[in-house]
Amino acid sequence: MAAARKFPQLKGSKEFCWTDSGVALCWIKRELSWNTYVGNRVKEIRQNTDTNNWKHIPSTENWADLTSRGCNARQLLESKWWEGPPWLLQAPETWPYSALIVDEKEANKELKKTTRTNTCTEQNENLKTPMVIPAKNEVVQRMVEQRHVQLLHAGTNMMIADLRKRFWIIGIRRLVQSVIDKCMFSKRHVAKPTQASTAPLPIERIQPRVPFQVISVDLAAPLYLLNGEKCWIVVYTWTSSVTYEEIQTLLCGCEAVINDRPLTYIEGDNTDSLEPLRPSCFLQAIPQSQVTDLDNIDATSLNRRLRYLQRLRNDFRQRFKSEFLIELVQKGKQEDQGLKVGDIVLVESEAKRVKWPLGRLIEIYRGKDRVDRTAKTITSVGCKTRPFQRLYKLKLSFSGAEGGTEEIKGTREAQVDNKTSLGNKFSIVLYPSSTIIKKRVAVDKEAPEKTTRLGRTIRLPSKFKI
Repeated sequence: MAAARKFPQLKGSKEFCWTDSGVALCWIKRELSWNTYVGNRVKEIRQNTDTNNWKHIPSTENWADLTSRGCNARQLLESKWWEGPPWLLQAPETWPYSALIVDEKEANKELKKTTRTNTCTEQNENLKTPMVIPAKNEVVQRMVEQRHVQLLHAGTNMMIADLRKRFWIIGIRRLVQSVIDKCMFSKRHVAKPTQASTAPLPIERIQPRVPFQVISVDLAAPLYLLNGEKCWIVVYTWTSSVTYEEIQTLLCGCEAVINDRPLTYIEGDNTDSLEPLRPSCFLQAIPQSQVTDLDNIDATSLNRRLRYLQRLRNDFRQRFKSEFLIELVQKGKQEDQGLKVGDIVLVESEAKRVKWPLGRLIEIYRGKDRVDRTAKTITSVGCKTRPFQRLYKLKLSFSGAEGGTEEIKGTREAQVDNKTSLGNKFSIVLYPSSTIIKKRVAVDKEAPEKTTRLGRTIRLPSKFKI
């Protein structure tokens, strides 16, 4: 059709198009989303023709389809393939009309669900087609670090959702987690307390004792005085009145005495009845209040019975230790916390977590089982002794070696005063214009200068995380 328009003789002529395919005619006339192949063909037809000029023709009247149906040369010469159907020379009102009937119910069955395919059609172009970039790139890592700070140190899921609005980073979850792990501000909020190994049970709890031979009092959490010292309060209460349990015990004793009174009389020469009938005989299957006459027991049987009872008691103690006492201590796989002198930790206090001070371990104490359990830390407010459960390791360390300068990543929010002395040889200094905590050696003990073979002085560059 586009080629026919180029002829001058046909300029301004009306255009009509016929097809014997009802499916193709529906594709051309309907404004629907077809698949890729059909959509491209329909788009090209609409650009070159008017959809209102397309009409349907029966296959018997379609002379243009003669060659596709198959014919010999004689049939082709005798046919009207070259002229077309004779009604083309007549007025358009006399042209054959074939109504195209479409079953809408049958057509709706073939409709596909487009909820998933059209989800992001109205979204941003960067969200639909994000830029694919690798994770192992210095620029990408710096971009993620900057975005992490802009989002106020957001978590992993929020960071991934924000970055994927513009970029598709390969291995994004691992990259985001590594950035969060290196962030000192995030470490202060996600650091976990140090866990010490479970202590063994005290000797008083595993040795045989009579009831109330060993008594202990469990105190509540300490109270802090105005000067910072701790105090504990123990309240012992007693009463001189008789409690309900004591009255119940007394009544049970009175009932036992009443139930042991004889109901029948025993004559002196009556040897058949060894004991009279009592109410307790009907309440209990075997009376337990009577003791066998000692005159009928010899020393051999008594000693044998005593040894038997002692053996039962020892067997019960052994079963108690092997079956119950061992279950009291649950020891799982303990991870090595690796706390050592010089580590930087968060010291737990009664304040909010953001106000916990930073401290450095200066001494570690061991328990009776030769296991490290308590440490002495130095902070901006002084020295404190705390158990490992109150110390949160930040994976930073302070070595006391002389010479050189070691950089330790930190945050401006760290609760460390720049004048706080942490020892005789070094101190913690927090620069307000950066996020780096430096350990520096005293000025009076400067490191010796290094020179090259030609006598030039070697100056170590200051490395910053930029």
